[in-house]
Amino acid sequence: MDTKIQNNIVGDILFVDENFISNRIACIERTTDWSSDAYLQCRKSLFDQKIKNKKFILRDIGDRRDGYIQKRFQLLENKYKKQQTLSSKKPTTTTTTTTTTTTTTTNNIKNSPNISNIQLTPSTLTPPIASSPSTPLATKQPKQVGLEDFSFTGMHHIFAEHKKAITRIKFANDSLDLLAFSSEDGTISIAKVMNKPPQIIATLKSNSNSGTTTTIPSPIIDFVWCNNNNSIVSISMDGIMNIWKENYQLFTKPIKDIGSCLCLVAHPTKTNLILLSESRGPLLKIFDLEKMEITCKIKTATPVVSMQFEAKGNYVFLGEAKGVLSIYKFEHTVPQHVLSMVSRTTISATPITSVSVHYWHQSNQQQMLSVLTNSQDSLMRLFMVKSLSTGTIVLFREYKIPIRTKLIKNTFAPISKQREGVYLMTGSENGVVYIYNANKKDKSCINELMGHASATIDLSWNSDESLLATADASGTVILWSRKYLAK
Repeated sequence: MDTKIQNNIVGDILFVDENFISNRIACIERTTDWSSDAYLQCRKSLFDQKIKNKKFILRDIGDRRDGYIQKRFQLLENKYKKQQTLSSKKPTTTTTTTTTTTTTTTNNIKNSPNISNIQLTPSTLTPPIASSPSTPLATKQPKQVGLEDFSFTGMHHIFAEHKKAITRIKFANDSLDLLAFSSEDGTISIAKVMNKPPQIIATLKSNSNSGTTTTIPSPIIDFVWCNNNNSIVSISMDGIMNIWKENYQLFTKPIKDIGSCLCLVAHPTKTNLILLSESRGPLLKIFDLEKMEITCKIKTATPVVSMQFEAKGNYVFLGEAKGVLSIYKFEHTVPQHVLSMVSRTTISATPITSVSVHYWHQSNQQQMLSVLTNSQDSLMRLFMVKSLSTGTIVLFREYKIPIRTKLIKNTFAPISKQREGVYLMTGSENGVVYIYNANKKDKSCINELMGHASATIDLSWNSDESLLATADASGTVILWSRKYLAK
């Protein structure tokens, strides 16, 4: 791209995007409830705020961001040239896919309506809501959709609190409002997303090996909500476990003998129990939050990278570093707990980065149990559990997802009783959030959410599925607002 190197990264982005903005706005207006004015307002405000806060710095010829500008041009050109080629060969068809993009603007924004009434902070952005000029917003009735419709009205909010990658994001158990997300910067943000606007109510800073918060905190690997959402337990890369209670204050000194852990999960019915995976050994350990001690320790064949209990808490599913999916039985005994292996099934030659477990109902109201896995062979797999007692699983679906090097997570849509079938969501290394209906035999995606500029690491639903939270490798968290659900 032979263009003169300009003084600021904003000018270059505007220059590159100018040839493609009409295509992107047409896509946004066709697939979302946003108007072109609302979209351009939002992007203009974001750029202005970042410039005001000196987020964009001057650059010289040879700056590494030249490569970014070149890559941006190539991606946009390839995408829209491909679309134009396809549209010239095929008749126009309609789609239910909702695509929301937040990475483009243009010089045309100079002609957009006045934006002085949009209030932004450096770390958060709430997109404006577009309304028809002929219909007052207060009297406009939203169209109701069923639980099987995974369309979205757009972005409810954006958090940009963290400057390093988000490692995990989780709504509190059975909560509409309370959300937490951890980062490689060594902190956890707690947010109330139903506030207007959504806001961060607490920032938890991990203690270091020195036992103080004055040194640079170690990256947080994983965390869980426990004790009826009154506590958060986290593990960090330096082998420290922190416990926060009572308004998210540190409950005790850092627990330093917990080992180098890879992941943890809370028991679904015994809220005082935490299961941890330690890389050295490798080991599985049960930690009792009431006794503040390890009550069970067993060795595993390979390190466990991801794990989850089924909802009753009798069995736990483990995704191992060598592509093995294991099932262990959990038994509550006095004074210790017992974990015993039921089965080990090799499903991949690469690490299993995510394991999700979900009960759901078929059309005949029969309850089914499924396991969803991601692995670094770029596959998401859905298994049906035929027998827990014998650990028998059967592969039901496979989906191609860009996953090669990162710990990309997946999840199920949590509501099961009010609808038939099972719905799957996953992040990806290309930044797209993919949504699938497992009952579709052609395995086609029913929706794609495009708003992240880097790999989408993790995602989480609130309890009524009105909001989907997604987090990426740049530290950005997006709250996606689902269309108005019929009660």
